[in-house]
Amino acid sequence: EDVNAGALSSPRVNIRLGDAKDNLLLDDVEYDVVISEPSNPWIAGIAQLFTVEWYEVVQSHLAPDGMFVQWLQGYSLDNESLSRALRTLQSVFAHVTVWRFNASDTLLLASDQEIGVDLDRLAAKLAVPRVKAQLRPQGLDSPLSVLINQALSARMVRQWFSPRPPLLRDQFPWLEYRAPRSLF
Repeated sequence: EDVNAGALSSPRVNIRLGDAKDNLLLDDVEYDVVISEPSNPWIAGIAQLFTVEWYEVVQSHLAPDGMFVQWLQGYSLDNESLSRALRTLQSVFAHVTVWRFNASDTLLLASDQEIGVDLDRLAAKLAVPRVKAQLRPQGLDSPLSVLINQALSARMVRQWFSPRPPLLRDQFPWLEYRAPRSLF
């Protein structure tokens, strides 16, 4: 509660327990934001949260200006695994950006609308005392300190990771078998 300012009590927040894919397949709710923080893709069954089919399900539940955010661990993925993950996400969403806030974690932001940053709004949010108290120790105290963590713009993702085969698919869980080889 002290970290998220009581966000779980907000009527705008909808928390679902259980398998994310099944939850989205079974409802017709539209979301402004879907955040996916799956475990490492080398754990059995997790790789299906990096497939064309999963991304299409998420996309079908996003509001027109909605955003999908996905965490992807980067400390044990080889270049080919990361490349396929980005190409697959790019095959479904028109705009994908990549953010790195530390050496081992990657955030993928995806939307059908252009992903932009309102610098004045970001500065105002960073000035809120509770936000400042949470982010300043992480070195995130100005718009520049946040933006410097963007590793790839949507233009760069389009240029370097065009959605060409092979993509990650449910029926062929390539990532589930490739990721452990990278890790071990």
